[in-house]
Amino acid sequence: MKVFVKKQISYNHLVFLERTLPKEGNITVKVGDLVKPFDVLGHTYISRLQESINLPTGAKILIKDEEDVLNDQVLFKKRGFIRSERGKTHHAGHVSLKKDKIEIYSQPEKFNLVSGIESKVAKIVEKKSCLLQTEATVVQGIWACGAEVVGEIKVLKKKGETLRTSDLDASIFGKILLYESFLPASILQKAKAIGALGVVCASVESSQNCPINLLMIEGFGFSRTTGNVSDLFEKLALRTGIISPERKQLILPGLKVESEDERVELEGQTELKKGARVQIIGWPYLGREGIVKDFLTDHLFESGLRAPAALIETLDSKEQVKVVADNLLALPT
Repeated sequence: MKVFVKKQISYNHLVFLERTLPKEGNITVKVGDLVKPFDVLGHTYISRLQESINLPTGAKILIKDEEDVLNDQVLFKKRGFIRSERGKTHHAGHVSLKKDKIEIYSQPEKFNLVSGIESKVAKIVEKKSCLLQTEATVVQGIWACGAEVVGEIKVLKKKGETLRTSDLDASIFGKILLYESFLPASILQKAKAIGALGVVCASVESSQNCPINLLMIEGFGFSRTTGNVSDLFEKLALRTGIISPERKQLILPGLKVESEDERVELEGQTELKKGARVQIIGWPYLGREGIVKDFLTDHLFESGLRAPAALIETLDSKEQVKVVADNLLALPT
């Protein structure tokens, strides 16, 4: 039975990242251009929601859809038995009429699409997006949520130090936070409230109601990152990083790990043997490690799935579980 070997840190000389405008606009670079992190790739004009006013039943609307309004302008009236009700704006802007509310947007503002990384323009979708090509070191995670974000990295505490909620302050605003151990929900919530872009850590309590863009390296429950990941984390302060939830990766453009042969390859498989140490990457045992006890060449699961599987004894609870072979990663020895 062959399974993929887990490579938590790898070098890839060919990483592609997409940059997309929030709405159609103009892409100002061309294929083959070399761009730096703060170079503008294109621009568009967007309006931001400033105010949403609920309409009372029976109100008479005094403005038209898509009309421009002034600050303190009357939008609707409603007659009552005792007194009439009037609704006014608190902002000048552009009106959008909905079924039961009025939304007011700011006047269009220019939005610049910034590269975020040193790279080469590989492809352009006219008026919409750019595909950028770069080289990077990649830290592979096991679970992620949220949107792709690019930002400066801030390392939270040195290796082995405990992080407390009180340690988070305004210095994390707009940063990608790295922590080599377990993070409780309270710290994730405070990081979001202060304005951190995202968090990369070893593990969290639960996937329920994750409040922030997050990449988890090891799995759910208390655990720390392995030595090589922890050592790398300590060197990444002030570098540019990208959390890619879709790929479950922390991408570090321009950083080259010492051994180039650790590049991500689909051929990175190994023949699994009894006694081998593995990590489970499928529910309900996501992130847990264990030892291979036996092989099940054609096992029928309760879900109706019939597939090659292995009997795994988990390291944390010594529980023996049956896992589909495709949901196993061999840990390097």
